[in-house]
Amino acid sequence: MSKKNSPLNNTLYYRIIFDDYNLDLSPSIIGFEKCSKNKGTINLKKSCYVLHFVLSGKGYISFNNGGDIEIGENTCFLIEPNCAASYYPDHDDPWSYFWIEMNGEMVTKLCYAASFKEHNMMLEINNMHAIRGIINRMFDEEAICPNQNGETLRISGLIYELFSLIISEHQRTDSIRQLSKKEEQVKLIIECINSNFTSPGLSVKKIADQFFFNPSYLTRMFKETTGVAPTKYINLLRMRRAVELLKMKNFSISQIAYALGYKNQFYFSREFKRHFGTPPSKYDL
Repeated sequence: MSKKNSPLNNTLYYRIIFDDYNLDLSPSIIGFEKCSKNKGTINLKKSCYVLHFVLSGKGYISFNNGGDIEIGENTCFLIEPNCAASYYPDHDDPWSYFWIEMNGEMVTKLCYAASFKEHNMMLEINNMHAIRGIINRMFDEEAICPNQNGETLRISGLIYELFSLIISEHQRTDSIRQLSKKEEQVKLIIECINSNFTSPGLSVKKIADQFFFNPSYLTRMFKETTGVAPTKYINLLRMRRAVELLKMKNFSISQIAYALGYKNQFYFSREFKRHFGTPPSKYDL
């Protein structure tokens, strides 16, 4: 995507994100605004987290009717759910910012790990160049998935990248901990699945046998740690790989099915349609 055609050249641009998966990190809106000096005050109180990145200029914010705090570029600020906040741009140097509205248990954990509360809900970002790169990828119209669920997963993945950069600079010292024995076990199971998800003989029982677990116990432990069942995790990997192979346009549906470990293309097509809402033969690439 050329900078000339970037949606970020607009004064105001935003997209609504739909989450049919009920993800632990669930984005609802991403947006960008280049504010004019005459833009009025925004009074905000939402039931979700709202994270802003100031890309240029400066502005002012107050939380719960407190005093105004000046915020400049290369800073991000967080408004928590049900928190009353008011903010407006500086008259002489109005700000431009990118924002995300999101919710979910993982968002709460990530915001805690990034130590927003210890810094009055504002963090200076040294590596804003990398942040800008991720923002550009979010709005890159050539990268947008035509399938709604696929696009939700793409945006969620990029939000995780944003938090990885924030936390690398501002991680709470008390959030650094050793993995528990159960988490170490699940980590090994994930590595096993990642290496073998295309194997036709892969099953929860086979994985459980390899690690000397009862299949029911492995499933419960995996879901408690990752938020998804191992069968669903395997299917997510296969579906993601299926889309990659379809985009190559070098393989038949039957070849893709066998390459991903399915016994026949009819079962693969059924699983693909259940996941994406359309059969692989009609998937819009």
